[in-house]
Amino acid sequence: MAQSAPALPPPAPEAAPAAPVAAKAKAERPARKGSSKAVPSAPITPQTTEPALIVDTDLFTVAFSNQGATVRSWRLKKYRGNDGKYLELVNLAAGVEFPFSLYFPDKQPTAKVNWTYYTQTGDPDGLGVTYVFSDGETSVRKVFRFQKNSYLLQVSTRSRPAVRPSRT
Repeated sequence: MAQSAPALPPPAPEAAPAAPVAAKAKAERPARKGSSKAVPSAPITPQTTEPALIVDTDLFTVAFSNQGATVRSWRLKKYRGNDGKYLELVNLAAGVEFPFSLYFPDKQPTAKVNWTYYTQTGDPDGLGVTYVFSDGETSVRKVFRFQKNSYLLQVSTRSRPAVRPSRT
């Protein structure tokens, strides 16, 4: 008899991260040619390093960085490597992008979204985190939500990339 996977809890309410007063003011881009109105843009994200955010469950420990809003370490607690330590899933020596990096197959966004700094807001229960970035043109929001006793997680990513013009 097949068992269905347990229902995921609803995502935590999305709260806007606290930001300095200057960052809350909406910037305005200059008017486009032939347009008489300025186009409002998203608040600019301060480019500051924040301490790693650690999500610790019964099954694993995940370390996030606000640089790129990516995973830097993911250790399984019920599995050990050949060295006897918890099994690490992120291979830093592989020379590839960190887990949950964004990929744009066509035109690249104007911001280097995998290396820029995001604001980081941890959920009160310690089982989730929200990252937000904006340079006034490109904006990205990543939400990660974990369960205490499950390997399942919810990931949501939204982006509005301003793209570089193609070279002809």
